[in-house]
Amino acid sequence: MTYISSFLGKRKAKAPARYGGAIEDASILARLGEEDDVAEYERQAKKPKTRDTSLKFTVNFRKQTVERKSLKTKEQKPGSKASNPRSPREKTKPTAVESRAPPADQIVGNHDVGLHLQATRCRAAALKDYEHLACTSCIQKQFAKDDCRFIHVRSFNYAMVSEVREHPTSKSGGSKPTTAQVLKAIDGPFFLSNTEEDDELTWRSQWNIDFTLAKIKPLKMTISKNMIPVLERELEHAAQEGAIRRARDVTHRRSCDGCLTSIFSGTYLCANCGREYCSKCCSELRAGDKRNVKCQAPKYHQEQHHFEDFIPVTEFIISELKAHILEMKKETDCDTDTSISAAAPLGMPSTTAVDPDTIVEVAADAPSKSTWSPPVDPSGVASLPVHEFHYTQLEEETFRKIWARGEPLVVSGVLDKAQLQWTPQYFKEEHGTAACTIVDCDDDKATHIPSTVAEFFNDFGDYDGRATILKLKDWPPTSEFSQSFPDEYKDFHRFVPMPNYTRRDGVLNLASNWPVNAVAPDIGPKMYSALVSPHLLFEPRHRLIPVQESKETPGGKGSTRLHKDMADAVNVMTYAAPKDGREGCAAWDIFRAEDSEKIRQFLREDMSCEDVDGIHAQCFYLDSALRKQLFDKYGVKSWRIYQRTGDAVFIPAGCAHQVCNLADTIKIAVDFVSPQNVDRCAQLTTEFRAMNQKRKWKEDVLSLESTMWYAWLSCQTQEKRLEKGKGRASA
Repeated sequence: MTYISSFLGKRKAKAPARYGGAIEDASILARLGEEDDVAEYERQAKKPKTRDTSLKFTVNFRKQTVERKSLKTKEQKPGSKASNPRSPREKTKPTAVESRAPPADQIVGNHDVGLHLQATRCRAAALKDYEHLACTSCIQKQFAKDDCRFIHVRSFNYAMVSEVREHPTSKSGGSKPTTAQVLKAIDGPFFLSNTEEDDELTWRSQWNIDFTLAKIKPLKMTISKNMIPVLERELEHAAQEGAIRRARDVTHRRSCDGCLTSIFSGTYLCANCGREYCSKCCSELRAGDKRNVKCQAPKYHQEQHHFEDFIPVTEFIISELKAHILEMKKETDCDTDTSISAAAPLGMPSTTAVDPDTIVEVAADAPSKSTWSPPVDPSGVASLPVHEFHYTQLEEETFRKIWARGEPLVVSGVLDKAQLQWTPQYFKEEHGTAACTIVDCDDDKATHIPSTVAEFFNDFGDYDGRATILKLKDWPPTSEFSQSFPDEYKDFHRFVPMPNYTRRDGVLNLASNWPVNAVAPDIGPKMYSALVSPHLLFEPRHRLIPVQESKETPGGKGSTRLHKDMADAVNVMTYAAPKDGREGCAAWDIFRAEDSEKIRQFLREDMSCEDVDGIHAQCFYLDSALRKQLFDKYGVKSWRIYQRTGDAVFIPAGCAHQVCNLADTIKIAVDFVSPQNVDRCAQLTTEFRAMNQKRKWKEDVLSLESTMWYAWLSCQTQEKRLEKGKGRASA
């Protein structure tokens, strides 16, 4: 029989808050054909819970772990001390399951002594004799980003033991030994499922517009198509022999210690040091891969991890996983035409039709483009057709069709709705004393220079005497933009185009569905400002002359090197200083997602980029000569976009792109997760993982699977609110 965790024991058999309350009763489980699960679900619903109020955890472990198959424990004499399960590394070791579960008759409650879940970090006084078993997080003390890996998962037998202590008796330094009774861990560790309820999730109550069932249904269908295989893999993981369950921690962002991929739920936990690997890394370890980090427990510090050291861990309950899978399958079976997603192959544009005549006609009417002549592309390569609109003329349906094809757009005139100035003078007056870090774009090592906001913006528009390109990147670097710059944050939400997709509270932005009390991905907005300089180039007559487009001509390194963003993005230019009597602008090259492999092949063959992904390494800027070679050799073109003040450039997920500022500019950008590009975001997660396996690069901060899971629960919550409101209205 598969037992359900006892924290389901609510009198009304209602699911915990993190499941959105979707499982109202046990009847839905019966349709799954899991009669044993249903019976246990109903039994636990009627059974009151036993709590240890002193240590704040449930002590009724129900014999769940004890009754697993192949579980064997040594018989003990009454009153004798429990045998300490040996480490998996010892010569005469028990099996993995035997070493993790205590004898059932030693589980006690409502006392300080006996078997208890570890309710503190590994360095607590009661565990100081077990310091060799401290987890990697407690050893490194990086609790701002992580928490104890063993808390509420690992258990010990505790007892009151006598301890001799020295107490000073006089100022001369004498001391007197005294004996005290103290609580100590005397036996363990054991690994048991945590039966605590997850933290209550607080959902967003206000959005940029009111949610409607017409918007919720397509969202749920898109999420279902992508999440069904994820939950089915999680179900297989949770059903493994010896798997334990722990409560979801929404206060920390968890990543695989092997590949830095964000963790949705299922992991493998090292019983010795607490390092966690995702299923893919653990499968590679099982196959003999030696790239994973060595065990961090001091006792085994120089020894390689072994697969038998790991315990399968999940944050789900099998019965509820099955119920959510069933509900998602119902959504996908209802109407296959209601999904918002393009349902295209990974990295490929969909077949959604867009009328090019309509797009050209609308773009031609854009008032801000009619009197401006953009610079000439020095590469001589023709651009792919660019979709351009004035913000007053772009409808959401038109945007959706173009976006589903994986093609960028330019929306002009967006600052018409802004109430702040967004100029260098404004930032000097409002934030001039703030510390910041400047990046030297001409330096291959991207040297960081400490500075202040006022010092950086003082040079805006003064091009004389410069010898390098300086960029103020990702400002503010760590703090939340809405808290650091609340006025600017509100103004950005006021003018950013396609707000249903791009705002942090947009109803079609999947990333807006994270609980407000959880650590959500940092998707921006962030500011990007750069100072440029004219390069001195040789003419045929060997005279040095300044050239405006110098940074994209041969040898130029641009302002932002070739890369891919973790999700969809929109970038708005709020200011460009005039240069050489012309209006300032920035040159963008955005490449089709399906051309990525051709670009990588070009970088391997022509740029000697063999060891790493040439795009994700962010080491290359394809100047005009290289773009010409790329076109001649592989036929690859870019969408060539010249961004002006008030222009918003939309970059689809999966599209490699680079930027060369041709003047001093100020920009603000934000990432978002559109339903149309979920497949492309998933492909990016896979690419980032491969990059991290070759070298520690950067964490997967998007947490795509968690984003979709929370979007599913959020949609259920919004659906119930609408149905509840409809019921009140009819009454």
